[in-house]
Amino acid sequence: MLTIDTDYHVHSEFSFCATDITLERIFQLGDGLYLAVTDHSAHQYFRPGRGWSLAREDVVDLVEEQRDYGRENLERYIAMIRALGRPEILVGLEVDILPTGDLVFEEDLREEFDVLIGSVHHLPSYVQGRSPAEIVAEWQTRVCQFCDQGMDILGHPFRIFAQYGLPVSDGLIAWTVERCTAAGVALEINSHQPSPQDDVRLIRCAREQGARLAIATDAHATWEFGEFSYHRQVLAAAGVESQEEWERLNWRAVPHLDFGASAP
Repeated sequence: MLTIDTDYHVHSEFSFCATDITLERIFQLGDGLYLAVTDHSAHQYFRPGRGWSLAREDVVDLVEEQRDYGRENLERYIAMIRALGRPEILVGLEVDILPTGDLVFEEDLREEFDVLIGSVHHLPSYVQGRSPAEIVAEWQTRVCQFCDQGMDILGHPFRIFAQYGLPVSDGLIAWTVERCTAAGVALEINSHQPSPQDDVRLIRCAREQGARLAIATDAHATWEFGEFSYHRQVLAAAGVESQEEWERLNWRAVPHLDFGASAP
């Protein structure tokens, strides 16, 4: 059985969509894991009740309106994770991107984060009833923007296609792996809303192209935290059976700040 000791996508009480998982529970249960707390960037900038405002047409103006609140909230969030005093618990963020291509946090805060995940949660082209080809093209634009913005990980790469009921072609998987690999962005294997057929194809393509994979439970509840059976299942189905090969594929974070030892 493969040893998995990294999880770079974990939520806490600072995500509005989380249930019973908290920083305290992560601290209690995370012994032996290298992990990152990665709450939604929009949930730091928007007050409760407005957490999913990214789908609004006036989202850019809304972010600017709440900039002071968001920055203060985000700085407090960073400080609380650092205050846990565990070097293996990294400060991360699941980053949302605006229609302008800008990220939902200020540039000067970038170095405060050890792990940045770029995730596509919304595509206006789908809401507008555009063709599948136009939806895919908009998604590719978002992926390129995340790569250009220097994300560490592309979060749950093809989840949105499953949510929209759209197929993921082999060509799109190959394009995604090639684009992210060229930018030094790891591809996430995410168990929160699993899509095993897509993940197996993604892992196979990553093996062929020499890409790196990032393990993610994307835990929104305590029961999901540290549960890696899905990851072992899809890795085995894709032909990754030896620990040696897995270590070559597995992306490991390097803390941006001088805060204890990094993961080996």
